[in-house]
Amino acid sequence: MVERTLLIGRDPSENTDWPDAARLSVVDPEKSVSKTHAALELTADGRLFAHDLHSTNGVYLRHPESAEILVEPNRAQTVRVGTELRLGQILLMIGQR
Repeated sequence: MVERTLLIGRDPSENTDWPDAARLSVVDPEKSVSKTHAALELTADGRLFAHDLHSTNGVYLRHPESAEILVEPNRAQTVRVGTELRLGQILLMIGQR
């Protein structure tokens, strides 16, 4: 569950844009995920945005009704319930609590 901004990667480090962000380490033996690959930013009004933190293998979103899209660095993309988030070879599904 995302309760605040979340930094995701093999070994995510602090980020000055989100100093209070939580960190989620993913197990990726293939190393397709960067150390600090992406951020899921939770805004004060409850919206969720995906950010590519200049990863090597990209961040991709697939909303239930659309094709997969690339999240470009410095261009956040809206994340909704049911969105698939792909980081390298790791796939995460955004659900609702």
